[in-house]
Amino acid sequence: MGDRGAGNFDSDTALDWYAEFSDGLLTAIEDAMRDPECLRADEYEGEVVPCQIQVLCELAERGHRPQWPAPDVLAQWKQTYLRVWDESVDALEPAADHQQARRATLVATFDRMLELAQAAGA
Repeated sequence: MGDRGAGNFDSDTALDWYAEFSDGLLTAIEDAMRDPECLRADEYEGEVVPCQIQVLCELAERGHRPQWPAPDVLAQWKQTYLRVWDESVDALEPAADHQQARRATLVATFDRMLELAQAAGA
């Protein structure tokens, strides 16, 4: 059966599912990075990419590490995302304190991903 324990992720089937799930999230992020216009602050991927990263980080911190790309790739993702966000967010006319808080959250999200990937030996 391939079970290793009673937990939800303790079987081969569950681990196979998680590999597909996490690979799908990483592929979606990678695809978005190839088309930076979709990362604008008012675009779907601009909102969803940080969510996808957070989900991967949450699971990685619970011992379910994805197959992270190399840290230099992740650093490029961070640079690309923040550049596009910085260039596009002013058009939405957010309150200054909200804009600063949101940017800090975005930086922390990407930094968390980088730290987890480095700790995993990516």
